[in-house]
Amino acid sequence: IGYAPFDHVRMKETVLVVFTAVSLFVISFLLFANTFSADFVYDDSRAIVSNADLRPSAPWSVLVTNDFWGTPLTHSGSHKSYRPVCTGTFHLNYLYGELNPYGYHFVNVLLHSVTCFLFWILSLYAFEGNLLVGSFSAFLFAVHPIHSEAVAGIVGRADVLSCCFYLLALLAYIKATGTLILPQCSRTQTHFHYQLPLSTSKSTVITIIWLSLYSVCVALSMFSKELGITIIGVTFICDVLIFSKVPLQAKSIWSIFREPGCKGLLFRLLWNVVTGSLLVAIRLQLISHSPPTFSSSDNPAASSSIWLTRTLTFWFLPSFNFALLLCPLYLSFDWSMDAIPLVEGVGDPRNIASLTFVSFLTFLAIFTLKQLYSASSVSNTVESSLGTDNLNMNTANSNFNLNNRYEFLPVEEGTLRMRPIQGMSSSPLFGDYKTSIVSSHSKPVVHLRQVRVTQYSKDSVSRGRVLLMSLLLLVLPFLPATNLFFYVGFVVAERVLYIPSCGFCLLVAQGLHQVYQKCERRMLEKCLNVICLLLLVLLSWRTYVRNCDWMNEEALYRSGISTNPAKAWGNLGNVLNSKGLTLEAEEAYSNAIKHRPNMADAHYNYGTLLLNKGSYRDAIVRFQDAITYRPKLAAAHLNLGIALSEVKETSKAKQVTHIRDTFC
Repeated sequence: IGYAPFDHVRMKETVLVVFTAVSLFVISFLLFANTFSADFVYDDSRAIVSNADLRPSAPWSVLVTNDFWGTPLTHSGSHKSYRPVCTGTFHLNYLYGELNPYGYHFVNVLLHSVTCFLFWILSLYAFEGNLLVGSFSAFLFAVHPIHSEAVAGIVGRADVLSCCFYLLALLAYIKATGTLILPQCSRTQTHFHYQLPLSTSKSTVITIIWLSLYSVCVALSMFSKELGITIIGVTFICDVLIFSKVPLQAKSIWSIFREPGCKGLLFRLLWNVVTGSLLVAIRLQLISHSPPTFSSSDNPAASSSIWLTRTLTFWFLPSFNFALLLCPLYLSFDWSMDAIPLVEGVGDPRNIASLTFVSFLTFLAIFTLKQLYSASSVSNTVESSLGTDNLNMNTANSNFNLNNRYEFLPVEEGTLRMRPIQGMSSSPLFGDYKTSIVSSHSKPVVHLRQVRVTQYSKDSVSRGRVLLMSLLLLVLPFLPATNLFFYVGFVVAERVLYIPSCGFCLLVAQGLHQVYQKCERRMLEKCLNVICLLLLVLLSWRTYVRNCDWMNEEALYRSGISTNPAKAWGNLGNVLNSKGLTLEAEEAYSNAIKHRPNMADAHYNYGTLLLNKGSYRDAIVRFQDAITYRPKLAAAHLNLGIALSEVKETSKAKQVTHIRDTFC
């Protein structure tokens, strides 16, 4: 299939496509440019500032043997976060800029812009080249405030980098199926140019090349962050239901692989299984098959001894994450401790949110399968009754070859509705036709007599195709964070939503597109356009403001007081104390203890401040409280001994020091 001659109209439309791509890249870059002057905050200190693996003196091999935080994977205290690709980029940042945060933030923003561009390509593919809808989905992804933590926080690079390779892997796999695609302009819309599967041995070589690139991207995504392995599930299901269009009503599994559109499907699925199995085996071997351990405050639900509480809380958390995507008004740097209270009974009203969200996903899944089943029924009907080798349509004036160009949808007995297959431009021949099959020159020919015309929108999309892709990208990358297979070290983490937000943005764009198609008046269409533009502007403003919270640790912790007061006040006290603001730090520690009395770190840090201040009696009380809530806190025992010595209680000091030695 070649390209049409390049005329002035096509030139303008090509310029529009290029302008859209450049605008997306520039806007996504400039929106986060205010983070260039930001400092290292929160987890950045541990992962970068104090991580000896990034120093030039450290060999590159430690990136392979140590975890994300610089602890050997074999160590009992290892977090088991194996992300050598991301850590390698930190190492390069250190080589060229040492501990200047500007370079780290610049790379983060640049990676975000590249990811936005890749998602734009995927959106155009998903929406069959509809430039308006596909671009809206990409711009929504570019400006969504939920991405502030992943982009503005340097350690969030793991999620951005993983998503970048995630999308590259998906695009490479689509290319391997032979259904992709270079953007091409038409007079009516920008659409993808679909390539017909090659029947020569050359196609096998090309397929293997693309699948090899796919496997490399999957590995890079997984070794940037663990959830990258879920792309295996996305491509597996998409290949069966979208790329190869497997008929859902097939009589047997093996009959599927004999379908004309399913050639090479078995090979690709086996390739997928082998790739996933090898990567999972490597990952398990690296962590010695032993999961990491987390404190109860990191994930309170996982530490609950009541099965019902754990179950109801874990069912609620996905709906909470979806609410953050839907309305990113209240965001937090940390959702641990009591930021989200446990769901302790069936009478908790939050169970309604859990049930609603599960019902919503179930409805979408069933609706999507119905759409795909209808499409596969059409394909199967045409191929079984007419054949696929030489299918022609005779009209009064012309003869059109329909093979690989049109599909037929049964309307009623004896009537088929003809429309172009995905990726083909619209045609005035769309409509309903009476059918009769005759033989002409030993070739099956279908004679169609038009009985009524149904004009289809030129930018219409296949709902099943978009919904399936959006659901897979929304659900599968989030599965590792659901505590379904293993417990994780957090309650909610906004950066974990970076990849699932791809599916969310596709879903929102699809929904708005369906509403747009229902608008019968020009005024309603204009109102919807204004609403979409206003939505992007408001989200951009929220993202810009949220980025400012990540400028330094004091601003970040103050922004989290409303959502996680105990953690925010405790960390803010440390920042204020380091600045010499003793009175403000005391107030912060007091507020932290007020919200969470059993917070051992707050008691210990408050005691250290009082010890340095000379308030030994008050410091002793704080150290004793810290030991009560965490008996093995060796530093608290040491400082308690020092404080007791200062008040001349030597015997108690020696006793405390002896206890401390047992923990060291």
